[in-house]
Amino acid sequence: MAAIVGSGLPLERFTYVGFLPRKGRERSEMIADIVASQSTVVMFEAANRVGTTLDALAEGGAGERHAVVARELTKQFEEFKRGSVAELAALYGEVDPKGEVALVIAGAEKSTVSESELSDTARKLRASGNSPRDVMEHLMSGFGAPRNLAYKLAHESES
Repeated sequence: MAAIVGSGLPLERFTYVGFLPRKGRERSEMIADIVASQSTVVMFEAANRVGTTLDALAEGGAGERHAVVARELTKQFEEFKRGSVAELAALYGEVDPKGEVALVIAGAEKSTVSESELSDTARKLRASGNSPRDVMEHLMSGFGAPRNLAYKLAHESES
């Protein structure tokens, strides 16, 4: 609770996920769920995995979202680092934080673009030579499309 209150991110709806699995399909699925979530997400992470987790979230499509790395909460050296997921990934890719860490990630904004508009955009991007991965990332970051929908449209446009 201290992490989300101190984060300054929306409190109306939030999800607490605890610690992410260390690796494998479960971790990938959890990261995809976090990226798709429209509510603020709070999680714990081991200090030595903060950079890796933030990188995975950025690669999954949450790179531009507001985020906070909160450490040593309610202790003498309490600290909050704020920025986008991508900015914090770069910061913690170089140096691990010390102590106990909580990550708070802002929820995805609802897309105001229709599925047919996203499909048209995906078709145009593929026609101009973009890979399905590039199309998917563009739909997620540029339009806030959910990951599963972006994947489907990026690959449908191959035909």
